[in-house]
Amino acid sequence: MNAQESTPLSQASQLTREQLLAAPSSERAQLVEAYLLASVRALRKDAGAQIEPTTQLSDLAIDSIQIVDLKFGIDQLLGQELDIELFITNPSIRELAANSVRAVGLAD
Repeated sequence: MNAQESTPLSQASQLTREQLLAAPSSERAQLVEAYLLASVRALRKDAGAQIEPTTQLSDLAIDSIQIVDLKFGIDQLLGQELDIELFITNPSIRELAANSVRAVGLAD
């Protein structure tokens, strides 16, 4: 699948790579955090779910295949493949967003 194809996760958030890159570097982690929250809601098929950004991935009732789907969506958004370890160390949504942006050099 190439970056232009639409996936359920890419439909969950309207954030594009171009918008992310155009945003000030100080705001990118927040944008990725919002993307992750929308993506988790889509994976859980619960668009109205209240999910705190401080919630750890293990507390979100998503399985390992869904974690891989989440990783794939973030990889596409950031334009670079992230290390799976960022996802399996049980970060919160906020930590995952910050670590992801930092890992690809898009943070301050």
